[in-house]
Amino acid sequence: MAGLKRVGIVGGGVVGGGVYEILRSKFASVCSVKAVAVRSLGKARDWTCGPETKLTESWREVVEDPEIEVVVEVCGGTTVARECVMKALELGKPVVTANKALLAEYCDEIAAAAKVLGFEAAVCGGIPIIATLQQHLPGTR
Repeated sequence: MAGLKRVGIVGGGVVGGGVYEILRSKFASVCSVKAVAVRSLGKARDWTCGPETKLTESWREVVEDPEIEVVVEVCGGTTVARECVMKALELGKPVVTANKALLAEYCDEIAAAAKVLGFEAAVCGGIPIIATLQQHLPGTR
């Protein structure tokens, strides 16, 4: 496991489970998922957590784990998601999120807390659009 980035995921629904499975199957050479925070340990899931990954109901347990280097927030909503992201940034951890509602409502606050803020969005069935517009639209003015 030396040299691997240790990742923690907050959110174990459809998106979180998909992220977990992709990281575990396609990116195992560069990262390991140490923990996944879910709302309920008793809930049935359509993905299986491997023995190397801890399942917990506490997002704080994931974010505050000193061994976790990168936090992936996919829990949805803005309340818990905001707390999770802000705590991770306070601890100096990079955060990856797919939460557009969170960024729409708290972008300024998150940007102020982050050392670097980069984002991209996919629309129309998965076409990355923001970078394209930023790079090419100014040329038409």
